[in-house]
Amino acid sequence: MLPNRFAGADCRLLSQTPLARCYQMRHQGERFFVRQAIGSHQFLGIDHYKVQRLQHLAADAGLAPALHYVNPHSGLFISHWLGDDNWTQRNLSPLSLAQGLGGLLARVHALPTAGLPEAALRLDIGLRLQHYLSRVCRRDPRITPCYEQARHRLSLLPEVPLVVCHHDVHPGNLLGELPWLVDWEYAALGDPAFELALCWVTNDFDPAAGAQLLGAYVAAGGQVEAERLTNLLPVARLLILLWSQLLWEKFGDDTFSGLVSQQSQRLFTPEV
Repeated sequence: MLPNRFAGADCRLLSQTPLARCYQMRHQGERFFVRQAIGSHQFLGIDHYKVQRLQHLAADAGLAPALHYVNPHSGLFISHWLGDDNWTQRNLSPLSLAQGLGGLLARVHALPTAGLPEAALRLDIGLRLQHYLSRVCRRDPRITPCYEQARHRLSLLPEVPLVVCHHDVHPGNLLGELPWLVDWEYAALGDPAFELALCWVTNDFDPAAGAQLLGAYVAAGGQVEAERLTNLLPVARLLILLWSQLLWEKFGDDTFSGLVSQQSQRLFTPEV
């Protein structure tokens, strides 16, 4: 598993999910974080070459841990050990969390994109929705019309400049005071408003926290219109629903079942 330069290293398992094993590695007096993917992640649309390129860029800007070794083919990533607790330990209020995430996303979206191969690194939201939908077996009949509505919404949106996006920003992926942003598996060049919509949905923000997220983002120099964000919220909910459904069907994990129920309720229950 490990490259020759880390031969003889001592590895201690930290956690394991259906998708990856994570280790603390000690080698020649230094500590490293090791993440080894389990199986192929292509069914989720994950491209480890894309992850490597964009995490290196974020690390150079001090937003992500430095990568010491990457094998994109096997999904092995070895990065600098940070040792800080993630933000799940902080029990922040939704408004405080939204404030912090808005500022952080503005910094991520300000990363330089000059020279990056846009065609290879971009996230096509419509194609990702189609990719997930085509792989879901137990499909709620309400999903198909919702998918058509999402594609229609996307077709009406004007093009915007693409920015570096993480696409999975939540307390479990934030470490330390800075904070460091980890787990770049869904990173891509994308629509900044869709990143904000995913952040809103993933963190289950209410409208007040969502407004705080956008306000903090704009105050930190980000440029997203409230109307565009509002239009992309149901698209983000559908994407998370399909992603959760895929993982539930593949692994049978109750965590993903709970996400399916949560997002179905949000997406299909009319607001009163």
